[in-house]
Amino acid sequence: MSDNWVVQNLENALAIWNEKLAEIWQLITQSPETFKGGTIWNVVLLIHDTMQAIGLALLVLFFVVGVVKTCGSFAEIKRPEAAVKLFIRFALAKAAVTYGLELMMALFTIVQGVISSIMSAAGMGAAQETVLPAEIVTAIESCGFWESIPLWAVALIGGLFITILSFVMVLTVYGRFFRLYIYTAIAPIPLSTFAGEPSQQVGKSFLKADKEDNRLRLYFDEKPSEEQRSKLKCNGFKWAPSVGAWQRQLNDNAIHAAARMDFLRPESGENPTAIQPKRPVKNAPERG
Repeated sequence: MSDNWVVQNLENALAIWNEKLAEIWQLITQSPETFKGGTIWNVVLLIHDTMQAIGLALLVLFFVVGVVKTCGSFAEIKRPEAAVKLFIRFALAKAAVTYGLELMMALFTIVQGVISSIMSAAGMGAAQETVLPAEIVTAIESCGFWESIPLWAVALIGGLFITILSFVMVLTVYGRFFRLYIYTAIAPIPLSTFAGEPSQQVGKSFLKADKEDNRLRLYFDEKPSEEQRSKLKCNGFKWAPSVGAWQRQLNDNAIHAAARMDFLRPESGENPTAIQPKRPVKNAPERG
């Protein structure tokens, strides 16, 4: 190892980078059951089993409420098409609550296998270590005292940036894992709302609640015209196939952008900005 402080600082930063990359690679290639020895997953399963029992009870409740609200009379329920529709809805909701965990794990295994195959085919079957090239080490060591002063600043800032970035990446991956655990644990309750037509929106919102939260989403019954798509893109909206909507970050600018497009209007005809909740006005401090 070099005696030069600049080289040592850069090598230490790259060592942390390699360590965190190896940790990230290990995380994305292991199943939730083996994450941290499986202790967290066992707790998730315990919570899930409790939520599943509650979800099955709510399943019947939401189904009965849905039947009462959507069917005008008992005679309507006796119609074959109505009875079959209600039976299919209940059966699918029951399957989602009972086998939701197994379906989620099967999907996770498939996606993980596809990612691993793609990474292996691309020659990235394992995390590649990043090292400081020998030419750079030689060039740094050949610099005099005054010439090396700017290098100290660059090495300090660069090493700090690499270290912070590596920790941010690891925390992001850990955050995804814990979000997966939370969703898995509480999934039976929101999925039980699919048993009733009036309550199914709760389940839909749960399934859509992912990394795209805090987005302004625009849904269309039909594909927007070319002119409308052009206006949407000019105002910062992008098509998201995963949710079937045009969306952008939800903020004041997004609301005003939607208001500028004439083809986006509530059924009442009001301007979108006019129906937004008003922010509370803070009273100015009194001056003595």
